[in-house]
Amino acid sequence: MKPSKYNYYLPWEDGRTLFFNGLTKRFFFISDYNKDSTCNLIQNPDTDNAEYTSFYEKMENYGFIVNDSDDEVKTIKSLYDSLRMPKHYMLMIYPTYSCNLRCWYCIQEHRKVFMSADTKNRLKEHIKTYIEENDINELYLSWFGGEPLLCYDSIIDINSYAKDICQSKNVHFSSGITTNATLLTPQRIKRLSELGVEFYQITIDGCREKHESVKFMEGTSSFDRTLNNIKEILNIAPRTECVLRINYDEKTLDAKSVMKDLERYFSPEIKSKLSITAKKIWQVEETSLPPYYLSKFNKALNDGGYNVHHYFFGMCYVNHHNFYTIYPDGSVGKCDNDHMDEARGYLDEKGNIVWNSTYAFTDFDHFESATECSTCRHFPMCWGPCPKVLERMLADGNGITCNQTLRDEKIISDIYDYIKANENV
Repeated sequence: MKPSKYNYYLPWEDGRTLFFNGLTKRFFFISDYNKDSTCNLIQNPDTDNAEYTSFYEKMENYGFIVNDSDDEVKTIKSLYDSLRMPKHYMLMIYPTYSCNLRCWYCIQEHRKVFMSADTKNRLKEHIKTYIEENDINELYLSWFGGEPLLCYDSIIDINSYAKDICQSKNVHFSSGITTNATLLTPQRIKRLSELGVEFYQITIDGCREKHESVKFMEGTSSFDRTLNNIKEILNIAPRTECVLRINYDEKTLDAKSVMKDLERYFSPEIKSKLSITAKKIWQVEETSLPPYYLSKFNKALNDGGYNVHHYFFGMCYVNHHNFYTIYPDGSVGKCDNDHMDEARGYLDEKGNIVWNSTYAFTDFDHFESATECSTCRHFPMCWGPCPKVLERMLADGNGITCNQTLRDEKIISDIYDYIKANENV
């Protein structure tokens, strides 16, 4: 037996040490007094010692020790390949770049362009052809913008078509919407639920006062409308997953004021169904915020009875071979952070994707190219550079590099948050 390459031994509060394996994501705690002896047992496994048989069985089950013949890099390579080629097909659809609000940090230009009838027909043909010609078991349509609900009729039209096609081919269909929620009504919520919308990500900007300064609506409160519509979603379609995303900067995450304003809308029942996640706006540098800033906010919300939703250790969906972004003009790209003017493909009359040029990162393999990522202990949590960054690195021709110091700090911070979210410690 030998120790795993992906073990972490990290200090924890109350005189304990966290033992965490980055491949299996299993963990346990040991008192600081027993830390060194436990580390020694893992680093020098002697399974012939009958005194520690049960301990080693547990460590093998948790992935902290592996057989001498086990190739963990090969295991990660297999996982890497399976994550890049999932059995589901996901389309991120921009029906418009327009929005009824004007958040100062938004990356979109709010161009008044809307999906035409011709583009909708091409998209329908694409959905039909892709399902018929590929071995998938699920289709997921993710509506984005701009504000996608400005094109409510287009969402209804395409979701209705996709749901019918999927049913005829025994393919599971589901859909989600990222929205400010101000254009929802009870009737719309009901109809969207009937047509497969099972997920909402709805954005606010902190407490009511902060939110209103960013998302201003003439003659009404955008905060009131958004929060009341969240209640409607969870009452009308209680099985819907609803994530309240708080976009934050250096002055946003005042947990006391945020929870005070949320309490005006959410009963304990609604709170139990709702998830909250906080995401830094891109204009704020990672290094400008103290490391405890977000953790402290999340802990306060957890203590207040809210479900704090974390995104941990996942591969970016842009890396998936079965993922594309469809823009309002019918152009097609990969990264949904690209603008439609940067798209490299388009839908033809038969719904096929025609590429003007391809993306280098889609065919790039960290293992075949023997990058430092493939042997990095963080890889099964990080999965390498952002696809857009990777594309730029490949174009530059200077190799695949990593800011190791920042990555170490970020990964360890993510491990701490992961443990706090998955264990009552």
